[in-house]
Amino acid sequence: MAGEGLLGKIAQGAAAAAKVAKPVSKAVRKPAKVPVRITDQEIIDDLASVGLTRDDLIRDYPQVAPPTPSFDKKKGKPYLAKTVTPQAQKVMNLRKRMNADIKRGDYEPYFNVEDRYDANPANYNRPDLTKDIVPSRPETVEKYNELYAGDASRARLNEGYMAAKDDPLASGFYKLGQLEQEFIDELGPVIGPKMFEERIADAMAATTGGADPTSNLLMAQYANYIKQTRNAAVEKRANYMPQLATKAYEMPVPIGGRYASGNINFADKMLGITGEGTGVTAANPKRYDFSSSFLGYTDRPVIDEQMMKMIDPTSPGAPSSNAYGVARNMVSEEAAKAGVTPITMQEVPWAGIKGVEGKPHISNYNESIERTSRLTGLSPAEVVRRGLVRAEMPMYGVAIGAPTAGLLGSIPGQNETQY
Repeated sequence: MAGEGLLGKIAQGAAAAAKVAKPVSKAVRKPAKVPVRITDQEIIDDLASVGLTRDDLIRDYPQVAPPTPSFDKKKGKPYLAKTVTPQAQKVMNLRKRMNADIKRGDYEPYFNVEDRYDANPANYNRPDLTKDIVPSRPETVEKYNELYAGDASRARLNEGYMAAKDDPLASGFYKLGQLEQEFIDELGPVIGPKMFEERIADAMAATTGGADPTSNLLMAQYANYIKQTRNAAVEKRANYMPQLATKAYEMPVPIGGRYASGNINFADKMLGITGEGTGVTAANPKRYDFSSSFLGYTDRPVIDEQMMKMIDPTSPGAPSSNAYGVARNMVSEEAAKAGVTPITMQEVPWAGIKGVEGKPHISNYNESIERTSRLTGLSPAEVVRRGLVRAEMPMYGVAIGAPTAGLLGSIPGQNETQY
């Protein structure tokens, strides 16, 4: 009996030890949820749930409600905030889901990004005016040559260039020749380039201040749409004249972003939406070069806030008003040494200094075309024809309100002070 008791205890101990030693089984992981592409019927049903149709979005942007009185705790003062209506919220939600599809690559880009090429500068008459914006006094020349064109500035520029020169997407941001051809195919060899200059190059330049690329594109297209619909109203002698929203809380979804009000006012001034326009002139040198680069001029590097911070870390963002050309010419000189175009020497260091993968602007058009096509039910070709070329309908994207930190400063020429 005593033996049985001992054996029993040994058996019990062994069983306990085995229990302790038994490997703990890992929790079975559920397979990752495969994202499902939003369907046409879902889009139609979602819009219908707030009283919208696709035709509504073709005709106009979602209606804007009166602003909401709000209070800024940091500034200690009241302000009027944009009111997001159920219709606007629904459109934003749909765009967010479509953007997830785009990020996964679940769409067919309208333009082949790898085949991008410059617009034809021979179609335009854009004199090079900003390279000569240099100081006249010798002591001032010496000052800015040291700040903007000294050895340290050149070294920082070349460091940025070397960091991204092997990225095939870091150059060619301004190559929009494929889009220019759409204007020519639709409007002819004379009017096509003229409208491409106004509705793409100049509109982008007018609304570039502090904007990420998608916000910039959407503000430009909003300005184009309002100008076109106002012109159509005059031609038809309509009783109703479309109004240009100049305050952020008045702007429809998806228009918004940093300095949105200032940018739209610049667009009105330069493009002549509600009156006579001045055009994009060298009085705003950064905007002038920005527009020229979209027109295919590769000899005019754009000196924006990010370029200035790389060239002169003590700079507030914009080059001195009488020394823009000093910085621009330094970039051109370093481009010649590297055997690349001046605009390449702006684009590539831009991506290199930020440590981001490049993204040509034609990609931003591809994404906006896709979102607009899916929201409205129009083919991508019709979106290009009616939205971009003829500016007779809205374009939709992902940006609204202040852009996220991840978007700001990620594309050349897009993150700058208002100049």
